[in-house]
Amino acid sequence: MKHKINITLALLALVILVSVQAYIINQLYSLKNKEFDQDYVQEVYIAFDLFQNEKGEQPFDSLLIKLNNYADEILIQYPEFELEQAEVQEKILNGAQRIMGNSTSLTSYLTNYLKQKNLEFDFSSGYRIKEFSLIDFGKSLNIKELDENIPYENHKSTFSQTVTAEYNYCHVTFEFFIDFTHKRVVILREMKAILLSIFFTITIVFIVYLLTVRSLLQQKKLSELKSDFINNMTHELKTPLSTISVASSGLNIIDSKSPDQQVINLTGIIKRQIKLLNKMIDQILDISMLERAGFVVKKETFEIVSFMEDLLKDFKLKNSDKEVTVHFKHNLKGSRFVEMDKFQMNRVLINLLSNSVKYCEEKPVIRLEIEKNEGYLKIKIKDNGIGIPKRDQAFIFSKFYRASNPNIPGTKGLGLGLYFVKKIVEAHNGGIVVDSKPGKGSLFIISIPL
Repeated sequence: MKHKINITLALLALVILVSVQAYIINQLYSLKNKEFDQDYVQEVYIAFDLFQNEKGEQPFDSLLIKLNNYADEILIQYPEFELEQAEVQEKILNGAQRIMGNSTSLTSYLTNYLKQKNLEFDFSSGYRIKEFSLIDFGKSLNIKELDENIPYENHKSTFSQTVTAEYNYCHVTFEFFIDFTHKRVVILREMKAILLSIFFTITIVFIVYLLTVRSLLQQKKLSELKSDFINNMTHELKTPLSTISVASSGLNIIDSKSPDQQVINLTGIIKRQIKLLNKMIDQILDISMLERAGFVVKKETFEIVSFMEDLLKDFKLKNSDKEVTVHFKHNLKGSRFVEMDKFQMNRVLINLLSNSVKYCEEKPVIRLEIEKNEGYLKIKIKDNGIGIPKRDQAFIFSKFYRASNPNIPGTKGLGLGLYFVKKIVEAHNGGIVVDSKPGKGSLFIISIPL
């Protein structure tokens, strides 16, 4: 429960940090956007002043003259009653808008000015008519008039200027606007250093969070393994101690007329249980020594086939009451001699063979095969046991780990056997893998470089 709370709090802190950073980025972008607009508005006005000085006229004078001439032509072309028709007015407005669209001298001047200043010069510009009236002998005829009740939006253009003018034949109000095509790119480019620093900060925090979660989960797993080990150890120690206690009590009530055989039997039980206790203690000492000094193997050269045959002969004799069937096969070409630690490899194979018997609900059938393949000696041990669940296969070589097996007599242990197997194989620079399905048995493959 404590681990879940810690992980939840860490995740909440990460979410808050990301949210704060996102808010900062958004506010910074808004600020940069305002700075961009202010800077370029100022540059546009400077360009207008330069245009006036160089050309000797206001920036929109030539356009207004064109519109006035256009209005004069319209008044000549259409009688007054036709000018009141909606389709004619729409046609007039389209013509005025077309004249504005073809007026590019100011846009060209702005483009050259911004290029010379090494500023962003990729922009679009245009005109929007707000009001347009024809003037005929002092009489005004509204073609288009701005509706004050409808809020007018300028689409958030960087620059926007409204111009109102009255000439002989028209009265016009229009808006000139400028939108920069790559405005967002320019702003983000200016924010690059800050964005990168924020990105790296969040990335580092996220990595730390993942490492923290991983550490917490590992601690939880180790805690569970520790608890399982203590429980198993307690059970394993209690069993021989109880047997010794019963046997010791039996020595006190032996029939005095025939004590010899009973004493022999009871002392035999005590010796076997003491031997079992010593074996458990040796396992704990072995793992302590292994973690402290590392595992050292003493290699020697020996003939592998005869080694296997002798090992299987002893194994069958020891398990003669289990009705074990072992099939041994080898496919070795050339030399049968190998260089390994004979004692430790005997320990590996006996452990795997014993597990094949221990975790089997039927009569155990074991297939042992050795072969040389691509510079490796491969030892395969296949059984017809209960198999190993998929969820356990990644952990069976871990210290103190015991797979979740059915309640089969004699399957208790400390969870150290396969741990030692892997360590011994790795000490030979080799590897071990398992392929197993519940109810289908298990296949262990050991690969040791020759």
